[in-house]
Amino acid sequence: MNVNTRDYCYQFHWRDTPVCPRPIVAASWESNSYESVDVVMEMQPDTRVLWTPDYDTRNQPKPVFFQLFCGLGAPYDERIVQRVLRGSDLTARDSTGQTILHLAIATNQSDNNVKCLLTNNVDLAARDCQGRTARDLAEKLNCPKYVRLIDDHIVRLVKEKKFEPLERLILHNYDHILDVNDGNRTLTEIAKRSSTQNIYEIVRLTAPIQACVKRVFQAVDEGATEDLRKLLACKRYAEVRDRCGRSILHRAVLKRHDHVTRYILEDFPTLVNSRDSTRSVFQLDRTCLHYAHLFVDNPDILNLLTQQGANPKLFDAFGVAASDFQRDVIGNQKFQKLQREILEFDLNVYLSETDFETTFKCAIKNSDLETVKSLVMGLKSFGDVTRYSITLFDCLDSRAVDIAKFLILSGFETNVYKQYSECDPNDPMCAMQECGHSPMSLRERAQELKMDDISRMIDAASNGKLKIQKAEEVTLPSYGIA
Repeated sequence: MNVNTRDYCYQFHWRDTPVCPRPIVAASWESNSYESVDVVMEMQPDTRVLWTPDYDTRNQPKPVFFQLFCGLGAPYDERIVQRVLRGSDLTARDSTGQTILHLAIATNQSDNNVKCLLTNNVDLAARDCQGRTARDLAEKLNCPKYVRLIDDHIVRLVKEKKFEPLERLILHNYDHILDVNDGNRTLTEIAKRSSTQNIYEIVRLTAPIQACVKRVFQAVDEGATEDLRKLLACKRYAEVRDRCGRSILHRAVLKRHDHVTRYILEDFPTLVNSRDSTRSVFQLDRTCLHYAHLFVDNPDILNLLTQQGANPKLFDAFGVAASDFQRDVIGNQKFQKLQREILEFDLNVYLSETDFETTFKCAIKNSDLETVKSLVMGLKSFGDVTRYSITLFDCLDSRAVDIAKFLILSGFETNVYKQYSECDPNDPMCAMQECGHSPMSLRERAQELKMDDISRMIDAASNGKLKIQKAEEVTLPSYGIA
């Protein structure tokens, strides 16, 4: 019997609704029979297969077992839910990069279901498309009970002397280790009194270890093979992940450093099928081979990946194989869009983590120059700052002249326009574009507000006479990995 067979005639509602081919595992839990579910799960079905029982809702296709928490026909019996969870691949992600633990928190699942996930080693360090761990999401949604459950689980790992799971969290950039406590004691104190010396040392050294992780990725990004070789003399650092869930092999392929890629493949071949957690409109949960088809021009590297065991049949979160990411398969426009989304992912995580737009506009409104400087330097460390040039109008409107000067010197574009008076679609003059509601340039706004210094800076920028500051010229802390 093929346990992954689907019912291709299945319709959840009625005859005229779209057909939703239903996996057997979903059919078994809809029976609400624990015995039926247990028999099916014993046959080890593919729980990563994408499915939704209702295409007419916002419930987009997800790994089938995610529907236990959000799908139509989900079982009420927690024994059934937990039996399916125990036999499922908890590393799977949906199209927003969220794991089943993220979804459990977002859908307000019971403590027992969340504890089941934690007990079965769901990845606490996994991040969604906005760079959030499940704990971050719980804090964002103001769900302290889930924060406590996650922290209690980490305390339990320490007390039960589970070294490898704790080490993996630290190497995968989980940033709440030092936030954990049991009410009176920090995790370091708990480890010192209730665990082994190894666990005490790794918890105590969390900050310097994660600083070393940043150095590892910096060496990869710079193509510094010898520096990387020295850092990876401690083999455990080969398992590190950045804040986007990427391995060092992902980053080497992304940066097109062929010599670094060869070194990693030769010395750490187990990384060849590691997956990222990068968000994209078209794919997610990609292997290094997915990256290689997008970024590698050297066919020898593609061949080497395959020779070292890269599996071309591994699919991303949308069921797309690596070979489908070739330019001649998906077309140049889609190919470039995918590349751009991956390259900008670090920036998008930073914007999400700092709640950039809200924080930035609030700082401008309050004339908080130091906060603006910190945010902009973080923005610069990831590339282009010009996407927020329109906020120069906010500076002028708030009379935040010093902030406007700083942003212009930092490279914000001055050739921008804003329409202050909206057109009325019912006004014939607006319909004929003869209403006078035309966009205003930044220079015109500065002149209107009699900000002569800003006007002169705009003129200097237009004439190429304004020196734009580089990120390293400003003495502010940068964000993330250089």
